[in-house]
Amino acid sequence: MFRNPEGRGMDAVTEISQLLLGERQARDRGWWDRMRAAYAPDSAVRLSWFQGTGPDFVAASEQMAARGDTAVHRLSPPVIRQHGDRALVEMPGVIEVRTTVDGIDVDVESRARLCYRTERQDGRWLIAALDPLYERDTVTPVYPGTPLTITPADVAGFRPAYRFLSYVLSQRGYQLATDLFGDDRPEELVPEDHVLLELEPALVGVQVGAADRGLLDLQEHVTGVGDRGALDVVDADVVGLAQQDRAHRGHGSSVLPRRRPGQLATEASFSATSSR
Repeated sequence: MFRNPEGRGMDAVTEISQLLLGERQARDRGWWDRMRAAYAPDSAVRLSWFQGTGPDFVAASEQMAARGDTAVHRLSPPVIRQHGDRALVEMPGVIEVRTTVDGIDVDVESRARLCYRTERQDGRWLIAALDPLYERDTVTPVYPGTPLTITPADVAGFRPAYRFLSYVLSQRGYQLATDLFGDDRPEELVPEDHVLLELEPALVGVQVGAADRGLLDLQEHVTGVGDRGALDVVDADVVGLAQQDRAHRGHGSSVLPRRRPGQLATEASFSATSSR
């Protein structure tokens, strides 16, 4: 759906880029069939107002638009780490929402890093998981100089990384998740992003830039990849960096955090035995 016939003339990185850009365009324009075609049936989506499968996310987005709640996405070029039939992608973006708060027209801008897992199935690249990592947001009046009625107390209960987006959506009746990935919780993020981005999710089952409260055992999950015949997955320098950091921290078993257990995407969906 988001490529030329049979993918002729397009390499994997181009196909993946067009897949993700096309999915966001389809959501902005209300092209629901095109948006639905971008997701694997068992894909997982976790963001401020929705947690569930990709197909269900499309249906919820259509319902949201029917209520008059729409958004536009301003996207930056994606960074893609592709290996065989799988790829990790980070795409910076700004989510723009024009709405009304207490009778005042406002613009809400939420900045995030959209972290995707993609997988090639039957010759087509599809989205397997989407997890935004929220950075910060702002709200401004559409008409300059108009005073806003939102006070610090109104948003005190929301996460700093997406507080105004949460406030506006909650006013519209949406239930907001509070345990999403964000720069306001650095202890849950992986400082070794340059290492994590090179690790194959088939082997370590991690989400880019995000963590749960468990930890990976580098001896088992990183330095042991050679035992699984997969040295082509992890660069030797990456393994070295991880080992050095592990020794520096004095950890006996771990350095890199992994994804939360509640996240729908599973290691099984990125099995090391998948075709390459």
